Amino acid sequence: MTEFEYSAAAHDFRLHVRAWIRDNVPDGLVDVYDWASPPLLAGGDRTALDAAVATEVYQAWQRRLLSAALICPGWPVEAGGSGWSPMQVAILEEECFRARVPRVNRGLGEQLIGPAVVIDVRAKTAADPDYRLTAADLRDWETRHGTIATGTIVLLRTGWGDRWPDRKRYFGDATPGDASHLHFPSYGREAAETLVGARGVAAIGVDTASIDYGPSRDFIVHQVAMRANVPGLENVVHLEALPETGAYVAALPMKIAGGSGGPLRIVAFIPASPTSNPAGGIRP
Repeated sequence: MTEFEYSAAAHDFRLHVRAWIRDNVPDGLVDVYDWASPPLLAGGDRTALDAAVATEVYQAWQRRLLSAALICPGWPVEAGGSGWSPMQVAILEEECFRARVPRVNRGLGEQLIGPAVVIDVRAKTAADPDYRLTAADLRDWETRHGTIATGTIVLLRTGWGDRWPDRKRYFGDATPGDASHLHFPSYGREAAETLVGARGVAAIGVDTASIDYGPSRDFIVHQVAMRANVPGLENVVHLEALPETGAYVAALPMKIAGGSGGPLRIVAFIPASPTSNPAGGIRP
């Protein structure tokens, strides 16, 4: 027993989660924790599944989690999460483990290592500190470099990294304890929806303080990204050193669980003589 089970509210919540899991696990698959070993089928036997079938079933599970607002439960409501308490998140994780189904937070590590592209909007942010990346910007970029591939880590280069550590220039305002007058560029809603939806990117990052622009009040890009379980990487430095295509990124978060976010160290690798473009490359 855990300390959470002594609460009547926690006990009721646990029963609710347990019933939902029982009724919603996709047919035929219970355990896909470790893709290197055969999954556990509903009958209890470990049998090797075709990788495509296993992926399809896992994606079905993710869709059910999303439809029930169980993706990223610990993240704030305004960021696309369900705003659950730490107790509720812990119970959900425990019950997923007990039922041998993929835990809600599973998979983010896999999304944080991969090919990267850089979208440069410095010319536009120089004229507008509240500039937001548009769908037209994406089309222009893809005309030059090819369609952004599924699983890509997208990094937005606004030039704001050069402004740190001058807080007023970086945030647009330096009033202590007041975040109502911030001004800096970032992603726009349509661009985020294209990247997260149509392109299926693994993560989005930016060299400003947020994946939403400074004056945002609804944090819509957070909502778009987090509802799809796409992490946002903020305050990324030295993007000026990366090419628009051809780099690989490893974004290494602290080993924590159940939180709404956390610090990470992001590093990039640039092949000495790239022979292909893993992140762009699909020419229109």
